[in-house]
Amino acid sequence: MKSGGRLLFAEPAGHVSDTEFQAQLAVAGRAGLDVVDRPSIRRSHAALLEKS
Repeated sequence: MKSGGRLLFAEPAGHVSDTEFQAQLAVAGRAGLDVVDRPSIRRSHAALLEKS
């Protein structure tokens, strides 16, 4: 992914716990992706990520 590229990452809340989702965001952070927004998507955990 190019610098400045964005990715919408979403998981269904009924299948993935908040703790698991936070762990996945931590892995994304170590890969150079920053959370720039937390959009509200019904019954989902969601984050808009951007490549640094």
